[in-house]
Amino acid sequence: MWELRPATDPNQEATELWQRVTERAQSDQHPGDEPEWPARRRAVRDLCARLDGAPGVASLAATVAADEDDDRWRGAEFLAGQLGFEGALAHVVFWLIGLKSTSGEAKSKYFRALQAAACDTAEASPPELDGAASTIYEQHGDLLASWIAAQQDLTAELLTGIDEVTLHRGDTIHGELPAGPAHPGLMPLASFAVDYSMGAEFAGRAQGCRGGTGLVYGAIVPVRRILATPVTGGANPLEHEIVLLTGNSGDLATTTWI
Repeated sequence: MWELRPATDPNQEATELWQRVTERAQSDQHPGDEPEWPARRRAVRDLCARLDGAPGVASLAATVAADEDDDRWRGAEFLAGQLGFEGALAHVVFWLIGLKSTSGEAKSKYFRALQAAACDTAEASPPELDGAASTIYEQHGDLLASWIAAQQDLTAELLTGIDEVTLHRGDTIHGELPAGPAHPGLMPLASFAVDYSMGAEFAGRAQGCRGGTGLVYGAIVPVRRILATPVTGGANPLEHEIVLLTGNSGDLATTTWI
């Protein structure tokens, strides 16, 4: 149910969705801001309000701060200060946003634990977790579930009245190329873009890193499948990113080769 359908126009953009994102970001714009800061500030402000009093914030903050293998905690503290936020909750929210909207997510035990929490919310089969990710999930799964729920709620409010949008995902494929619409093989918390050109840019990057043939999946996406936008959670405003909660076995998307 609520499967992705092949885009009827591969060049179509999610204009109304992005207009709402832009307008909400602009409501929190300050003089001298970097381009991505208004969206970040608005997302952090609203997510902190949703997560205020949630158990487990101090515990996750202590775990990540003491983890010598994770170098993003200090960056989260610094950026929180730059944007005018203080306290452990704001630092945790900045750090959680960075789990999805910065590079290296696939190698992060924290991100893999977050994927499992997303699957729990969607009542989908979770990915297999290694020991480190399993430990994070067991220790902090309740807070990660609250994080997923807070993003869902904010996104649903933002997109009220929109039923579906056309989104684009850059990827690569090895082997035989499909002749028509194909299953995009989405992992939990998969990224799409609101415009084809950004999807094509990411396909080119993926091709350079992993080889194969670059392609852009174009799909009509039910809004209830969307977890986050740049003003409601872990999505990058500079990449026009939209994050889906999980994949679905019935998903299909148009394929355009680059």
